[in-house]
Amino acid sequence: MDHLFTFAGVLPFMGGFGGAVVPTLVTIYVVARWRGYREGIDDPQLGRKLAAAVFCWLALQLLLAGLSVLGYAVVGGADDREPAMRIAAALVLPALLVGGLNLAALRRTNHVERPLVVRMVAGLSLIQTGIVATLALVLACVLSLLKEPDASAAGTAWSVAAVYGVAWAAQGRSLS
Repeated sequence: MDHLFTFAGVLPFMGGFGGAVVPTLVTIYVVARWRGYREGIDDPQLGRKLAAAVFCWLALQLLLAGLSVLGYAVVGGADDREPAMRIAAALVLPALLVGGLNLAALRRTNHVERPLVVRMVAGLSLIQTGIVATLALVLACVLSLLKEPDASAAGTAWSVAAVYGVAWAAQGRSLS
């Protein structure tokens, strides 16, 4: 059961919510502000759009982590089913709340007319989701191909790889 906390809490954030997040967000803000200055356009909602997009990003990553744990609970062993469902609910419910509130806040901005910041954050989300999907796939293969594999840990890794892999494909398609 301990490996659930690793996948639910650590793995989804390895791809982006580490030490590089704040400088990256500052860079996004500066680039967007500079482009507006270069084009002679002042966007008074730039900060609000960035904040809402970042919290939508966080909500998406929490949702994907929760769905990964839910996938493990559905496919995994009966011993871990109830705790896994509780962990999944503890991740999915706040993700839906935070995501919904920030999508509503984002809709009250000029993000349709000036989508640069939202698209840049969406690109970061795509990168993070792809990194997590790739790492989970590698881990799932390693755990499955061991001489004496831990079926529970491998099942969790496959669940994360599947959820994040589908999300990665969907995000990539939406950004094209």
